[in-house]
Amino acid sequence: MIYLPESRSLLSYNLSENLYSVFSFRDCKWSNNKLPEKEQAYWNNSVNYNPSEQLLVSFGGYGFYRYNNELVKTYPFSGKPEEKTILTEISPRYGTATTLVDNTLYIFGGRGNKAGRQELFPKNFFDFYSVDMQTNQVTKLWEATDNGGPEFISGENLIYDPVRDCFYLFSFQGGGTLLKITSAKPGFVPVSLPINENVEAQFLYANLHYSSGQNKLFLVMNRTHVNNEAIITIYSLNYPPIPVAELSQARPEQRATGSLFIKLMVLTLLFVLLTLWVAYRYKTRSKQPKAVAPNLKKEPLPVNEPGEKESLFIITSHVAVSACWVVSV
Repeated sequence: MIYLPESRSLLSYNLSENLYSVFSFRDCKWSNNKLPEKEQAYWNNSVNYNPSEQLLVSFGGYGFYRYNNELVKTYPFSGKPEEKTILTEISPRYGTATTLVDNTLYIFGGRGNKAGRQELFPKNFFDFYSVDMQTNQVTKLWEATDNGGPEFISGENLIYDPVRDCFYLFSFQGGGTLLKITSAKPGFVPVSLPINENVEAQFLYANLHYSSGQNKLFLVMNRTHVNNEAIITIYSLNYPPIPVAELSQARPEQRATGSLFIKLMVLTLLFVLLTLWVAYRYKTRSKQPKAVAPNLKKEPLPVNEPGEKESLFIITSHVAVSACWVVSV
């Protein structure tokens, strides 16, 4: 199913049986109530609509234990026969993110393998392609060897920003993160914080939409569990999104500069206090009276009379020593 903003309607499609039905919000009903009779062979494909040609473009998908790399062009309203082309330059996969820009289809990522068979070790892709809608010529723009974190698959579509010449995609990394990529070089720039949703579900779909009237991006996520319980979540983000790295302020250098200033102030204060203390001690010592050596006179020793005992006199002098402590910081 895809939303058609030009007619403000929903288009339901079945590529396996070439069935289409349009839901009108004015009449609140579908144009075709025929039920499908075959098993779906294009689960988790990615679709885009070109209103000027009334063209529905689908790429990839999964069904019957196989991945495909089919480019399907259908005309739901004109009755033209559909066109199917296998893009051999791109490995079979599902879960890609795509968008139409003029006559070029851009394809990013997905999950699959070269053989297109589920039992042969599928993997996540982090490559980017462009496809000319007139000639179906494929150009590989780049392939990333580093996805900037844990592996992820993306939502079903890309949003192209012509002013900044970049693309926005929703990834399930971190429970849901908006990323920015360009066609010039590989790399992923986070432009939102993780929303930390539980993305464990039997069926998981996510579509990204841009509203020029509200100047916002909207994310619609559908998680269907094995008990057929469906949880639909809608998020919005102001446009254009700002890279997360530009939201961080360089405060560590400010804290380091302030810490150094405080240390210098403390050392200066200690130096001043030490200088004052030394000056005070010097001034106090200079006012104390100096010690004068006693003037000893030589006295004649008494002569003992016969019969008297001799006396021994011991003179002990004490010398006072002052110690001064010098503190250096």
